Amino acid sequence: SNKRTLAIVPFRAEVNAFPFGNGQIPAANLSKTVNQHLFEHITKSRKFKVLDREFIRERVQEKDFIKREAAPVELAHLHKELGADYLLVGEISEFGVLTRTRDVAGVAIPTTIANMVLHYRLLELATGIVHDTAIVHVPIPADAVKQMMRQGGPGAVLRAQSDASAA
Repeated sequence: SNKRTLAIVPFRAEVNAFPFGNGQIPAANLSKTVNQHLFEHITKSRKFKVLDREFIRERVQEKDFIKREAAPVELAHLHKELGADYLLVGEISEFGVLTRTRDVAGVAIPTTIANMVLHYRLLELATGIVHDTAIVHVPIPADAVKQMMRQGGPGAVLRAQSDASAA
């Protein structure tokens, strides 16, 4: 198989938690959910061989690699150690849920909207070349937000978003 190998590094966040309902979602929980979703989506695409998440998490933590910029020497070393051709790194910069009320024929109707903003880079480990970089706004359907509010977690949001984009 000529498929390239991809390692997905756990996405970071500059904050420890994001506001959610009357409480907060720890950024680590949201990161884990985002990474699980990416792992499943990329694996199903069959475009890359994706390395085991837990193995990558352990290696990355050992190497303290979750930095904005990594030196080419560090990337080359990680390339040899992981056996990956590419590394997907990213950050969750925003996550928000907002309920607005709009007036329809004199009746106040609440509408819940949500959005997540992800910044990512796809690096070639052998050379350190950035092959792709983007800021992705992930709109979250209102029904997924309601489900998430009931279930108290971000997993429902990403599953619903995945279902909506697959339809």
